[in-house]
Formats: sequence, C-alpha cells, structure tokens
Amino acid sequence: MTGGQVHDSQVVEDVLPTPRSPLAITADKAYDSARVRQQIKDEGALPIIPSRCTALKKAYCPKRFYRRRHKIGNLFCRLKDWRRIATWTSYSVINNTVHVTFGCCASC
Repeated sequence: MTGGQVHDSQVVEDVLPTPRSPLAITADKAYDSARVRQQIKDEGALPIIPSRCTALKKAYCPKRFYRRRHKIGNLFCRLKDWRRIATWTSYSVINNTVHVTFGCCASC
C-alpha cells in the first residue's frame, strides 16, 4: 500500500520478488514504462501491459491474457464487500496479507 501521492509503479521492485517466479504479470497502461517492463523480465516473467496510445513503439501484449485481468478486479471487489477488509482498520502489512489470503480462500 502506498500513500495517495505515490504512484504504485514507483514501488514495483518491492512487490515483484516472490518465492516462485510467475509466468506472466498483468498490469494496466499506467505501468507502461521500460523500467517496469525490464523489472518484470528480470524476474523471469512475461509483462502483459498494453502500450499507451501515445507510445511510439507498441509493446507485445497478448490480448487473450489481458482480457482475463478483470477477474482480479472482481476478486478485490468481493473482498471490499466484507466490512473489515473494506475499511482496512489495521495498516500492518502482515494483517492485510492475512485478511486478503483468508478472503481469497473464502470467496473461491
């Protein structure tokens, strides 16, 4: 979680390292930068990020995978329906991780 004045793309390098390297990472156009794409590639994953309309060189973005991105948004929408997760009363990273993990398991 970042402050309101910090864009999420500024902390991508803090979020990317995971125990198992993903096959692909999907993001929206706000993350369309060479730095973010290179960080994803360095993790061994395929960046699935559509190019901005102002980009001179369009990046590879398979639409078949990008279309499934809404499922993640739907999951967070379901999580926000739960009052405790919607208000985020505790700002501890561990507590938030536990709530999201529990909510993911319960909503599947």
